[in-house]
Amino acid sequence: MPATIHVDFNHERDRVGGTVRDLFTRPVHKLLLSSCLVLSTQAEETKPTSNTWAFRTPQVSVVPKVKNADWPKSPIDVFTLTKLEEAGLAPVADASRATLVRRLYFDLIGLPPTPEQVEAFVTNSSPDTIAKLVDGLLASPRFGERWGRHWLDVVRFAESSGKEFNFSYPHAWPYRDYVIASLNADKPYDQFVREQIAGDLLPKAPDESAKQMEDRLIATSLLSFGTKRHNSSGNAFRMEIVDDQIDVTTRAFLGLNVACAKCHDHKFDPIPTKDYYSMAGIFLSTEALYGTIKQKYSNNPTDLLPLGQKGAELHAIAEAHEKKVEAAKKPRDEKKTELTKAEKEKKEEVIAKLKEELAPLEAAVKELEKHRPKRPPYAMRVRDRKKPADTKIAIRGELGELGEVAPRGFLSAISIPGIPTIDPKQSGRLQLAHWIASRDNPFTARVMVNRIWHHLLGRGLVESVDDFGSTGTPPSHQELLDTLAVEFMNEGWSLKKTIRKIVLSRTYQLSCANDSLAQEIDPENRLLWRSKPRRLPVEAIRDAILSVSGQLNIKPPVGSTVTGLGDKLVRGVDTKILQPPSNHRSVYLPVIRDYAPEMFDRFDFPSSSLVSGKRAVTEVPSQALFLRNSAFVAEQATHAAKRLLADLSPKNDAEKIDLAMRWVFSRGATAEEKKGALALLSLTRNSKTEIKNRDESAWSSLFLSLFSTAEFRYLVDIES
Repeated sequence: MPATIHVDFNHERDRVGGTVRDLFTRPVHKLLLSSCLVLSTQAEETKPTSNTWAFRTPQVSVVPKVKNADWPKSPIDVFTLTKLEEAGLAPVADASRATLVRRLYFDLIGLPPTPEQVEAFVTNSSPDTIAKLVDGLLASPRFGERWGRHWLDVVRFAESSGKEFNFSYPHAWPYRDYVIASLNADKPYDQFVREQIAGDLLPKAPDESAKQMEDRLIATSLLSFGTKRHNSSGNAFRMEIVDDQIDVTTRAFLGLNVACAKCHDHKFDPIPTKDYYSMAGIFLSTEALYGTIKQKYSNNPTDLLPLGQKGAELHAIAEAHEKKVEAAKKPRDEKKTELTKAEKEKKEEVIAKLKEELAPLEAAVKELEKHRPKRPPYAMRVRDRKKPADTKIAIRGELGELGEVAPRGFLSAISIPGIPTIDPKQSGRLQLAHWIASRDNPFTARVMVNRIWHHLLGRGLVESVDDFGSTGTPPSHQELLDTLAVEFMNEGWSLKKTIRKIVLSRTYQLSCANDSLAQEIDPENRLLWRSKPRRLPVEAIRDAILSVSGQLNIKPPVGSTVTGLGDKLVRGVDTKILQPPSNHRSVYLPVIRDYAPEMFDRFDFPSSSLVSGKRAVTEVPSQALFLRNSAFVAEQATHAAKRLLADLSPKNDAEKIDLAMRWVFSRGATAEEKKGALALLSLTRNSKTEIKNRDESAWSSLFLSLFSTAEFRYLVDIES
């Protein structure tokens, strides 16, 4: 049995709920129990060591020499070609211009290019055409919407709490907007990191605006919108939040699963249990402000952050008004109680008198409720507790069995010079933020550069993008990864510069063509001999459908539809209310834990309860069937048909077919495709079935067929 398989029940119980004993009563876990015990015994014999590649500081490597010196466009290409030549392989041909323009549009902004944009790119032979296109796409507001969704996957963003009692989070959306705005502004990644961990503790910069300071507070929502058991309380409730905070912080920024050390020293990485509780002390000294109200199954309501220039003032006015409402309710309720008693005793005269006295009290309450002042928008955040403190190690993770005190601190295996000691009067989040964002931290830059590479090439240089520990996969090109990581830091931690560098490389611009020898030697394309055909994520599929139909609303919405729901259990809310119709970009759709739209479920939308830097990609018949039978897709096909019929540029059906294909596939129709499409149109037009608008229905059928194809939802080669 491979020693790399590891089932950590003590950690998993906190991710899925229940206890270790509960897990063993489930059949699947009974089958795994013996394997778990064997592997844990094997692991005990292996002492973790920090002497692994990921724990060493990245260094810039000397660019190697290659045999085919004319092929590389950049140092990236030299590194990839070196590995190929060592294996006796060569890269395939470059992608066509039509292939490349479609690839760049979807990778950088998540939308298809228009036929005019494709034509302008394909016919321009200027040597800087690609660079100019890339610069334009990186400058587009659509860039932050596309790449912001990548980050929201990583930090398990959601607008409800999940778990047994799934309460809505009406005020999670400002974090979503913060992420999109930060990426559009190309905020330095080290600053982006610090703000999300300790934005409330960072000192004010001399030229910092009030809005920028507010954004720093919103950034800390990262630590608040995790899953929660709202019906829990006390230390158990707080420790569950802390476990989630440690998990998201270490896996998102460091690619390390520190939460596995909660109950025992990490089996494979140099992370002792004491380190876990050193970090736990930091987060136990932090108060998560996520909102919710006191109600059935919700025992732990908190404050929120009022937003806007007059946010605090409007909040104070609204709160003062609520006190008036509550004060007015008290005599009304007392009078109601008296009336109920009188009615039971059938005292007709007291009854008449009480009703007369109750009427103005009821009217006063209704008047106050009717004229509630407008509240400001709110956001989640965190803040330091009034009395920060260290915590004790919980033996085997049991809160009732405590050991020695673990002073607040960081991972002992990563020593970084110059990090201030934790002020006893502070939580330690500020120092943690500086420790993680330090250029001397060997993980932070590597992990982010690898995430970028994964999204652009379909596979990270380290395939396990969320796990750089011993149980993860080793890098396929370590020298390249380390060089990019150092350059990333040297160039101001700029995501856009790193993305630009990668997409301008010849490695990125390869075609998807196959090569029999390379396929035999490297079937998984770890050596990057071609561009991997990639299926679009569900958001890009949906947004592309709306783009083709002409119905996409690119104006960002204000807030979230979840805000209007208020604080409530979502399981009692109709799904049509949870997920109302919207033509906005998919990144702005509400993310309700356990209630993803059907289309998102079909196309591998990740669990918003877990860190997900890498989405599953399945290809099953039900996906094409969904697109073929979806009411949403059918509606958009009809809109696309109307748009096509309203376009006067094509003069006949053949030209209309060609334009439809250019909208959907970024290429014209072949002679064979035109023949098939004309047959489909004829079939619908000549059908004996009663159809209200035959021409529109015929073109709708064509668009529905095009939307259902694999070519529409994949990035593949397009012939010039």
